[in-house]
Amino acid sequence: MPKSSPDSNCIIAVGVSPYLAAADDARIRDSLLRFILEVAPRGCLVTVQDAYDLKTISSFSLPKVAPSYDTPQTRFRALRSPIAQLISWFNQKTNAAAPQELIGSAALKHQNGWRSSADRR
Repeated sequence: MPKSSPDSNCIIAVGVSPYLAAADDARIRDSLLRFILEVAPRGCLVTVQDAYDLKTISSFSLPKVAPSYDTPQTRFRALRSPIAQLISWFNQKTNAAAPQELIGSAALKHQNGWRSSADRR
């Protein structure tokens, strides 16, 4: 039974790296699906984004239903299309190595370009 409050109004944004190691890929996918189907509060909007390209992979608008009807199976039926989009994104990734400029760095790519810890000096 999902652990959620009846009148949750929230937005949760999750960023996923497209450069996950092959060993981590399935674990991250499964944990994310478990969160969406079993843990996230009812009525919540969960967006999953490609944390490198800053693009939305999938959005999940969790249904507001009575607690007795809020089951992983009910959520799966209601969220079938965004779940398929998420799984498709994980399946199409190539697990390519991270770009050379990111290896061993604390750099972040955001909409206005690159920023690193050196930019704060």
